[in-house]
Amino acid sequence: MRKRVSLVALVALMLSAMVLASAPAAVSAKDKAPKDLLAQVHREDVIVVATDPEFPPQSWLNPQTGEFEGFDVDVATAIAERLHVDIEWATPAWDDITAGGWKGEWDMSVGSMTATTWREDVLHFTPAYYFCPSVVAVRADDTTITDLSKDLDGEAVGVAKGSSGDMWLLRTLDYYPAGYPVVTYLVDDPQIVTYATDSEAMQALIQPTPPIVAVIAPLQVVHAAIQAGTPMKIAGDPVVYEPLVVAFDRSSPLEADRLAKRVSKIVERLHADGTLSALSMKWYGVDLTEAT
Repeated sequence: MRKRVSLVALVALMLSAMVLASAPAAVSAKDKAPKDLLAQVHREDVIVVATDPEFPPQSWLNPQTGEFEGFDVDVATAIAERLHVDIEWATPAWDDITAGGWKGEWDMSVGSMTATTWREDVLHFTPAYYFCPSVVAVRADDTTITDLSKDLDGEAVGVAKGSSGDMWLLRTLDYYPAGYPVVTYLVDDPQIVTYATDSEAMQALIQPTPPIVAVIAPLQVVHAAIQAGTPMKIAGDPVVYEPLVVAFDRSSPLEADRLAKRVSKIVERLHADGTLSALSMKWYGVDLTEAT
């Protein structure tokens, strides 16, 4: 009887071994498909960030070093450090970024994007990480434009197409959340001349026979151009302060909501610990982290 029980036990052990050998190997947590974008970012230890390679001092690709530099680059790097992941850079067209439908080609935009209600339809936003003053720039020798409440009425003004300056002249600037910051429109019946970029608009302004009398562009872009020798000057005070945000695709193949919320918390901490103020002072010489 004892020998029979041992034989049965031996057969049972052999069958168990065969079943275990034929069973698929256990799938580790690392190999499981990510459930959302935040999980994928952590699984791959990298976040793909969309930014502009020709938008100094916010972001540009340094041809000498082959590295990205600028305020937005430093902000994106600080976010990635708080997420404990590395960065890969992507440089899609601006229209492709603001339109949504990124198809998973990049995970996050840190490109000084203005938060508007129509963009919020297709993108998740963090709280503003800084506020960009848009200013009116005129030729250095211009003496006719001193009062922005009347001197630009009916005049030809250059802007980057789809920019906040463009929407300000059209009186369609609609920030998200609505009404923040408050927008005051000053120019009546302008002739709006659009360009692909702020730089193109500024180059048109300084032509021997300019097609425009002024440009509306971000303060830091105008200041950088003037510092580089472009014969322009700023007329009057900033006309508007744009809330600039980190953005995520609402139609991402992997749900981006958790990543957007995590980065929103990081932006709040970067405000609270002074990191954003320090980066603003580094690149702009002024603290632009408050809408003033």
